[in-house]
Amino acid sequence: MIGLLAGEDELSDSVMRGVAWLMDRQNDAGSWDETEFTGTGFPNHFYLRYYMYPHYFPLMALGRLRRRQGAGTAV
Repeated sequence: MIGLLAGEDELSDSVMRGVAWLMDRQNDAGSWDETEFTGTGFPNHFYLRYYMYPHYFPLMALGRLRRRQGAGTAV
């Protein structure tokens, strides 16, 4: 969604489906669950988890959409 927002002149249906996907998967605490490891390590030895990724990237995408739509418009 972030890439589409950066490359499109108009808000596409794909962007709006991405917003719906994020909103549908937001948990009761207002964040998004992430069960997979998000960083690389050595396979079968160790993996990394970046704990802020499930908060940071969805909020960044929604914030960029909000800025594109204008500050007074709801998502």
